[in-house]
This record gives sequence, C-alpha cells and structure tokens, in this order.
Amino acid sequence: MVRIKGYTYITLLCLAVSYFQYNNFLDHQRHLKHTALVQLAEINEKQFGAENYPYGEQLTQLFGPLNAKLVENHYQDFYKIETDSNFYDFYANTITLQKTLSSTLEKKEQIAIDSLADKQNFSWFAYASASLKIVQANQKLRVAIDYNLLKKIAAKSKGAADDKFFSLYEESYKDYYFPIWLKKGNDKKIYSKLGTGIHQKILAQIEEEIAADTYFEKEILKIKRMVITDLLFSKNFETSREKVLLELENILKKHPFKDKERQMISSKIQKLKQADAGFSFTNSKDKLLSSVQD
Repeated sequence: MVRIKGYTYITLLCLAVSYFQYNNFLDHQRHLKHTALVQLAEINEKQFGAENYPYGEQLTQLFGPLNAKLVENHYQDFYKIETDSNFYDFYANTITLQKTLSSTLEKKEQIAIDSLADKQNFSWFAYASASLKIVQANQKLRVAIDYNLLKKIAAKSKGAADDKFFSLYEESYKDYYFPIWLKKGNDKKIYSKLGTGIHQKILAQIEEEIAADTYFEKEILKIKRMVITDLLFSKNFETSREKVLLELENILKKHPFKDKERQMISSKIQKLKQADAGFSFTNSKDKLLSSVQD
C-alpha cells in the first residue's frame, strides 16, 4: 500500500510539473507576441537621431565599426521613407546590408546557441536596424530580413509600386522564403508544381509588373529567372505528365523567352511526349487552375 501511494505521489508530481511547464511555455509565447507589437509601435513612433542613437557600441562589437555605421545610417533612412521610390531605395539597401552582415557573422567564430544565455540577447538588433533581425538557423545565428515589417511600411508610403511588388512576392514565396511553385515531398525530394497553373499565373503577374515600368524590375526579374529555371530543369513533378505538358505548351505559346530558353522548353516538351524515363510524376486529382485550362 505504501509503495502504491508512493507511485501515485510521483505521478501527481510529474503531472503538476508538466502543467507548470506548459503554462510557462504559453506565457513565453504571449511575451514574444507582446514584444513584437511593442517593437513595431516603438519603431513607428520613436526615432533616435544621430546624436542619441544608442546601439553603436553593441553593433561595433558584433559587426565591426564600419558595418555598425552602415546599420545606423540605414536606421536613419527608415524614417525618410515617404514614397514608393523612397521605399525601393531602402529595400535595395536592406538586401545589400543583410548580405554584408550575414557574411560578417559567418566569418566570426561560430556562436553556438547553447553558449548563449538566451536568444533574446539579440532582440535589441531589430530596433537598431528597423528592417533586419537576428534569427537562429541550424544552431547558428544569421541576419534575416523582416518582410512583415517592410510590408507594413510599404503600405504606408505614397504610390502603389511597392505594394504591388509585395503582393507578387507573397504570391511567389511561402513565408517570404520557399518558392510557391515547388513542393517538398515526404521523401524529402523537391517536386515542381508545373501542371497546376502556378507557373503561368506568376509569369503573367511578372510581365504585367514589368510592363508598368516599376522601380522593382530588377527584383521581379530575379523571381522570373527562378520560375524559368524550374521550367527548364525540373524533372520531378507533383502532377501528371499530361498536366505538365498542357501548362508547358501554354506557357511557350503565351510568354516571351530568349531563343535559347525557347529551344530548351521545346526540347523538354518533346521528351515529355516521348515518355522520357528521366521524369517522374505524381498523378494528382486536383483541378487545374483556369490559367491552364484556357
């Protein structure tokens, strides 16, 4: 009987510990959400001038004096955004700065996550840069672009070019990162969604934006190159051979390509028609988008 009571006590104690750990986890999640809201409010309402910018020493320790100054200048530029043209300049500089800072972190001795008291040690960086953040990836720290914040700022600027660009970007990448025209299978292979209509839809949006003479043409053409690369070289598809052929032939008819690209797509179509063994397909029952059916 004493042994049974002892087991019962231990069981109840474990349940109690699990309950408190779960509540602590929920409290931590609420804290993160609250911090994000506070950060956005402070960035929008609080500006540090060159004379009272408080992050110079921390930035210098992390990235060196030159990069620290670049981040500070970038922060000051954030508050000069009024138009979509201003936003484009800021966005282009954000991409360049992100690459520079990421390279600097990689050259430093690797910072292991378990050697840090808490990842929140670097939460100040989001305030210091106004468009970048430090995140954990594969036991390393890297500098990432805060696309959610940039989208909010684009929505506030005058002009529609930046809003249209972000609309296209969201249509093209899941969570601003993974191409929407690709899919990671359960077997960890990457499959093309060619045959679903996604490629044709994105290409149509790209050509519409470029025809509008947008500030973001260089960035939009990068997306186009990635889509075309998938058209040219993909071999594993989540749809059927028939659906892949249908969309690929429609794309070739309706969209402009360089001569070499057109030749390569035509060659791929012929190989698909000849049941080339180099391709693999998953017979999907999903309905085609209207863009493929046209």
